[in-house]
Amino acid sequence: MDPLSRLPLECLQIILQLFDDGNDLTSLAALLRTNRYLSSTVLPYLYRDPFRKDFHSTRSRQMGIAKEISSGKLLVRMLLSRLPSTSLPTALSLALAPSTTTKQNERKNGNSLSTTFSLFSPFTTKTSTKTIATTTGTTTGNNDSYYTALDYLAQIRHLDMRPSYAEVDCRQVHNFDTSLTHAQKEYTKSDEFNKLYNTHPFGPDFSNNWRSDSRSVHFYYHTILHHEVPWSLGFFILEQLQSLTIHRVYNIKHYIDVVDRLKNLEKVHFLLREIYEDEFNDSGGGDEDGVTEQLERTIQQDVVQFVQSHARLFPGRLKTVICFEGDRHWSDQAFVNGLQAEIYRIIPPLARPTHLGQDNWPRFQANPGATNVMNVQRINGRELPETWIKTMLDDRPLLERCRGLKYLEIATSQHDVFDWAVQERREREESLGRVITAGNIHNGQGSLLAPGTCHSGLVPLEQVDLTLLLDPSTNNITNHTTQYNSAIDSLVFAFGQTLRQLTVSTPYQAHTIDQLHLHIGRDWVHLLELTHLELKMAVNRLIIDPLVLTYCPNLTHLRMTDYTKEYSCQDIVPCQPADLSRLQTLRLSGWPALTFDPATLSSTPKLTSLELSIDRPTDQERQRVGFIPPLEVLKQSYGIRNDSSQEEDTGVSIMRPHWSWDWNLPLLTELVLTSEFALLFEFRMLLGCPALEALTLDIRSTGREVHTKSLLEADLIVPVLQTSTTPDDVSSSPPPSPLPSPTPHKTPEQIVLPKLKKLNLHGKWMMLGNDCLSQFLRILSPNLQHLQMEAWSFPTLKTFLLKIKENTLARRLMLPRAVRRPRIEISGMSAKQQSEVGMKYTNTYMHEYEDETWEEEQEEFFEPYGAKVVQCWSYTTDEYVFLGRDSGLWK
Repeated sequence: MDPLSRLPLECLQIILQLFDDGNDLTSLAALLRTNRYLSSTVLPYLYRDPFRKDFHSTRSRQMGIAKEISSGKLLVRMLLSRLPSTSLPTALSLALAPSTTTKQNERKNGNSLSTTFSLFSPFTTKTSTKTIATTTGTTTGNNDSYYTALDYLAQIRHLDMRPSYAEVDCRQVHNFDTSLTHAQKEYTKSDEFNKLYNTHPFGPDFSNNWRSDSRSVHFYYHTILHHEVPWSLGFFILEQLQSLTIHRVYNIKHYIDVVDRLKNLEKVHFLLREIYEDEFNDSGGGDEDGVTEQLERTIQQDVVQFVQSHARLFPGRLKTVICFEGDRHWSDQAFVNGLQAEIYRIIPPLARPTHLGQDNWPRFQANPGATNVMNVQRINGRELPETWIKTMLDDRPLLERCRGLKYLEIATSQHDVFDWAVQERREREESLGRVITAGNIHNGQGSLLAPGTCHSGLVPLEQVDLTLLLDPSTNNITNHTTQYNSAIDSLVFAFGQTLRQLTVSTPYQAHTIDQLHLHIGRDWVHLLELTHLELKMAVNRLIIDPLVLTYCPNLTHLRMTDYTKEYSCQDIVPCQPADLSRLQTLRLSGWPALTFDPATLSSTPKLTSLELSIDRPTDQERQRVGFIPPLEVLKQSYGIRNDSSQEEDTGVSIMRPHWSWDWNLPLLTELVLTSEFALLFEFRMLLGCPALEALTLDIRSTGREVHTKSLLEADLIVPVLQTSTTPDDVSSSPPPSPLPSPTPHKTPEQIVLPKLKKLNLHGKWMMLGNDCLSQFLRILSPNLQHLQMEAWSFPTLKTFLLKIKENTLARRLMLPRAVRRPRIEISGMSAKQQSEVGMKYTNTYMHEYEDETWEEEQEEFFEPYGAKVVQCWSYTTDEYVFLGRDSGLWK
């Protein structure tokens, strides 16, 4: 006896429930075929919802034509085979009948396959036999009669099959010569079929798609099957169904007649999209989608009548009615929305929902005041129609009623959406005798309370994704700025004690972007729970209060961006350095990057990604090119002066902190610097970044001055301070006097990045001397895979390429299988550089006109990937180097 069969029924049911909760249908199907006891116990779990997703994933090839046959179609045929044949419509009975081919194959193979199998398919290949036996639980042995006797239909509680499952006839529908059996063809000539065809014909537009009446008749037969299969399968089990999908809207009247049998129905799904795809619809005089207003009114009346009848017979039982499918664009969205709203006013309101979103908002909106939202933890407002904001603000604010809310995603132009929460917070602090000031909370005697002291009773909001829209009621830029600041500061103040993730953004508005300046953080308090902060503002200047980062010591992800175009160094007021020991990602662009204090990097040992940039998106395209001030002004703002010449006083006061470029960032894998940050970058920083894998330096500028950065060998060798003692300082015998202190001295150390795989260098860089070139390539080695350069200047570009070749070949001798061919991209090369590497060559064209042929030589550039991108380098001799896929540089 199987060990599972010895278990008490209660224990076995717990095991089966675990399989069912985990959607482990494979294990349940295997147990179904074990023995009689297990199969009768497993059957309710496996067939409770037989059309759930991934019930089976069977595919087969039949008659040499690749055709996917879903397990749903096979399952439908098996279930229909359990019904009395006399109860089925004639068209459906003939479609399920075994074909002549099936009977001949059974006699030829000597197999006595079950009747169930013969009803599945007219084809009897080995693949299909195995597939069907697995799906239905039938086998070709002594247990045949038992498995055939299993009552699958009695276990079904959810009949939600897809429309494609109704294609029970597995023959090729459009192969009209073989799509119908002889019996089916005879049926299409009968009075019964002709009467049906004439009283309910195809719409004229649909009929015109067929070249002959016979083709139209054959397709009409298959269309009938689509109508009859769902109705016939569900008719005998209506009393036990908890959910039901009504496929054909014309069948709604059938279900209205038997609504008194649907006593357990809790969910119904009307596939209204078939209104717009129906073959019987007469498009004459209708709209362009062939749907007349009269048809829509008729369908609406039927759906509403069904829901009303069920609600009257079984009050409160029907809880979910769906009339739409996902994000599908309807031919008449207003019709669907109106129908959905009318239905939701009939059925009971949502019962203590835990979330509000696209799937349940229409039902909530029908009865907002009657819905208990105390348990709502998540609101996905971005998926909802714009009218939801009005509902949220009417009477008592919706957010205020959601006392368990933890996640909020919202796009709004209303600056007062969080005023209720601010008032709650202030009242709570005042009731406890506390005073709130910027950054801190004090008790009544003025003593500073511990930041993060929690209060019960407030909404515990943890994650917010807020999109601020322009208020359409005003064109005043000052009003927009005030509203933006108010909404953000109110949000942070009200939920500062529980907020973990905060994302705020504004959409790109070309006509206002250069005028908007935001000041954020002046009224913030300590945010000890905050780990994720993103401020993505499409404004000209995002001004951060100098103390904001000190309020957020537990940040792990920080991103702040704006659309700063040009700036004056005198306007920059740096932020205070902060201790961010948990920070892993830091991405600053625009004004937040310019005001960032680099001393903060001394406290970020866990940093893995660092980006400081001045990016200016344009209306045409987004490009990573930002503004760089004149070099003299830039250096003076940092207190950097040239020793070789006396600089003129530009009137720029030194207000900006010093960049030491000596931080220890052992986990940093990605470094992106653009504009002034790349121009002032010192390669000695890389000595503290041994894990670096990707480096991008971009010194291009939108300003008038073309900036150039020269690299010397000294820039790539870093003197490291070490301590040592001389031999005279050390003795084998005890010293008569104290040992002298170690002598500090500096030892030059080469910069090597063993993990660097990608290097992007943009702008006018100068590399001076072959020694510098050799040292630079050592930085790239040993694992560089992608090198991208633009407008670089070398002593000779050809020398640079040959150096790369030498390094690559040397590594291959040591690790021939571990080294990949690096991908190199160079853009913006001068004509001299192109000629130097042999991009210019002579091509011979053959011309032919009538009886004449002649040759023409033309000088061209080798551009296998367009004018600016080259992927692979190759060469033949020292005199002739060119770019191409094949040939010798990497061989």
